[in-house]
Amino acid sequence: MAIRYSCQCGKAYELTDAYAGKRARCKLCGTVCIIPPAPGGAMPMPPSVASLPPPIPTQHTYSCPRCQSENFQSFPIIFESGTSSSHFSAVGIGVGSGNYHDATIYGGSGQTRSALANRVAPPSRADSTGAVLLLVFSVVLFMIVAVGGVFLYSIWRDAKTEHATEASLLCAVIFLAPCLVLGLFFFSKSQRDIAKAARFNESRWPRLYDEWERSFLCLRCGFDWTM
Repeated sequence: MAIRYSCQCGKAYELTDAYAGKRARCKLCGTVCIIPPAPGGAMPMPPSVASLPPPIPTQHTYSCPRCQSENFQSFPIIFESGTSSSHFSAVGIGVGSGNYHDATIYGGSGQTRSALANRVAPPSRADSTGAVLLLVFSVVLFMIVAVGGVFLYSIWRDAKTEHATEASLLCAVIFLAPCLVLGLFFFSKSQRDIAKAARFNESRWPRLYDEWERSFLCLRCGFDWTM
């Protein structure tokens, strides 16, 4: 016996008894429903959960937590679209006496960023250039102390009068001692700064960069958040 069934959208179907109690999807609107039994027939047992078709995945939409707007972009896209590189070149010509001509070609390149790109710029790595220069300066001070110490020692060894001996000792105290103290201070500070920058780049910076890649900015209200 045929089963006549009409979907809620108005589409009519004529099915065989084998479809009674089963799930079917309307070809017009996509609604899933259970086919009723034929007139005078018994309703079969409902199918088990394992035999049911998998649910249709729903598409998740994200929006701004503040204004619920869907007009937002990620930080990397905003930063890339707001950064541009430019190259330029120019030629300068000078005319001297005797119809002498001098041509000079100038050129260069630069990078410009919008205000929005600067706002969402990625986190920078710790720069240890200053600490390295401080380390080099401390080494120079140590070299000055070493050379000056050798020089004053030779003067003190060859001194024939008590006045010359006192003068060499006084130069060592006034000149070499401050250089040694400053060298030790700058050397210690440079070592601490280099170690601090290395720890930041190895542990903290990767987490900050990962948060930056998962950050978004609402183009409607300006609110930023991290997913």
